[in-house]
Amino acid sequence: MLTRHCHTFSQMTLEVLSIGIQSKTIDIRLIEALVARVFPCTVPSHVERVEEGVSTYVYRIYRGNELFYLRVLPEVNASFAPEVYVHEMLRAKNVKVPEVVYFEHYNEAVQRSVMVTSNQRKTYRPLPRERGSQGHRR
Repeated sequence: MLTRHCHTFSQMTLEVLSIGIQSKTIDIRLIEALVARVFPCTVPSHVERVEEGVSTYVYRIYRGNELFYLRVLPEVNASFAPEVYVHEMLRAKNVKVPEVVYFEHYNEAVQRSVMVTSNQRKTYRPLPRERGSQGHRR
């Protein structure tokens, strides 16, 4: 079942959820809260973990007709800053690499560096909505 939704989380909720980030996985609700901050709730979104990520935690973000990727570094003190810089340099030279649409050196909720990129391939087609499934605000 595919659910599409928008979230708002209180600071207390984020603090309770962040207790679980010390494990090898990050609570999906923390990721959903981050996505809700990055993208306004004008278009419903769906987030799913991509298991193929080797050096980073990777999440696919479906947002209307758009597809984005959220990457979270597993190392606490590491940063995506060098990668963001390389992406910008390559795009300035018209090299086809994903656009970095959001970057945080340190996201307080997940306690890691995060980066959101556009989908490089333009062949994405949104998944059909489940019957009766609609986005909602909390």
